[in-house]
Amino acid sequence: MTDRHAPTRALVVFAKAPLPGLVKTRLARSIGDGPAARLAEAFLLDTLENARSMPACSLLVAFSPERSEPWFRAQGGAPSEAMRLVAQPAAGFGERLVAALGEAHRLGAEQTVLIGMDSPHLGPSRWEAAFAALEEHDLCLGPCEDGGYYLIGLRAPHPAVFEDIPWGGPGVLDATRARAASLGLSLAELGEDFDVDEVGDLERLAARLAADPTACPRTREALGRARTP
Repeated sequence: MTDRHAPTRALVVFAKAPLPGLVKTRLARSIGDGPAARLAEAFLLDTLENARSMPACSLLVAFSPERSEPWFRAQGGAPSEAMRLVAQPAAGFGERLVAALGEAHRLGAEQTVLIGMDSPHLGPSRWEAAFAALEEHDLCLGPCEDGGYYLIGLRAPHPAVFEDIPWGGPGVLDATRARAASLGLSLAELGEDFDVDEVGDLERLAARLAADPTACPRTREALGRARTP
């Protein structure tokens, strides 16, 4: 038996409204704005459903653009103890990440894991692994094959982690590792995986979901439509 305090956990979904022409723009070059937006919507809704299933974890949705708040509310995202909405500020990508993590910390989170909406195949088991890593480390990263990361977790906001990062390029992960080292933060890394950014990623996603027929039903349906001539 232990008296050890269980840290308060928050999962932050960093989300963009699935509006044609606004989301999955690289994918849209190959399949069109409409199909790309429908895939983005399926990714996001499956991610939110999985996020709601996380035990002993508050859920924060950091959304953009600000005008899309009614859409997010319609998905069951009205502010509540179970799920809160916060608009991303009009700022650079790093500043928006800092704002989302800072809001979770302000609400009492002692461990915060931030995820995006481009990896619906990575669900609660991966997020639980990140929270477990934060028991012993200051920072946790989920490396992406493209040089970015699909997940970042922190025990405190540490805004300096996000300074001078070359967002949008292949050096994001290495730059973040270097920033963590320069700040004296202990770092844990999860298994490398992929985001869905290009049309070739759709086949990889379909293969991953085939291993679990119950996973991500909306994504599975949207993939079927996108791959049908």
